[in-house]
Amino acid sequence: MDTPASSLDHLLHRPDVWRARDGRRCSGETVLPSGWPELDQALHLGGWPAHGLTEWLLDGSCPQALRLLLPALPEADNGLVVLAGAPARPHTRALRRAGLNPEQLLLLRARDPETLMRACRECAASDTAAVLVAWLPRRLHQPRNLQKLHRAARLGRCLLVLMRDVRDAEQPSPAPLRLVLDSRPPGDLAVRVEKQPGGWAGQRLQLPVLPEHLRYPPEVPTDHPPAPEPVQRPRPEMPAPRPGTEPGEELPG
Repeated sequence: MDTPASSLDHLLHRPDVWRARDGRRCSGETVLPSGWPELDQALHLGGWPAHGLTEWLLDGSCPQALRLLLPALPEADNGLVVLAGAPARPHTRALRRAGLNPEQLLLLRARDPETLMRACRECAASDTAAVLVAWLPRRLHQPRNLQKLHRAARLGRCLLVLMRDVRDAEQPSPAPLRLVLDSRPPGDLAVRVEKQPGGWAGQRLQLPVLPEHLRYPPEVPTDHPPAPEPVQRPRPEMPAPRPGTEPGEELPG
């Protein structure tokens, strides 16, 4: 007969039970590597939760926020990458450079916010979208709506990233992972883990705008020899006009 101590020891050694002291990660959650080694180290799961709702709380406009997701897109199991209600058109060149096939990209737009919310739920639950990034009006960020988005993304095995304002940090949310992003000063992206599953929060990172393997190479290396000066060729002299004609006047045949 098992003693209470042996039963507890058996329970603590289950792979889906996390213990803070040994630093092991839960294996019961499907993980999508972020492509940022320092971010994967800060996230208890070791990457993005591949299924369900994740929230990014933006301090200001933070136009570089979407670049944080670029390295993970090629690992998205060849599913659709959906941008819903995006404030601007995506940079196609950057997506190609990240390894995303343009045919995988789908843009969702709707004049009616309720229609866009419903389209996001249906898309997340359809089992065809691997990643869905949504910009929705703040008035729709109610716990009931967020719970529906989270359930739909879990059902459809979709990573759903909802862009929110940093002022919503105190609002309740079913999202297991919440990050606060700030692009000030320009050139870097400050990331703070506000909430994460199975581990403590509060980690702070300073990431470049783009990972090294996605940065554009310089046009001319600094040690490249200077280009030779172009050769100046003398212009041919025009023949003098015949007597009795004006310059520019056609000669008679």
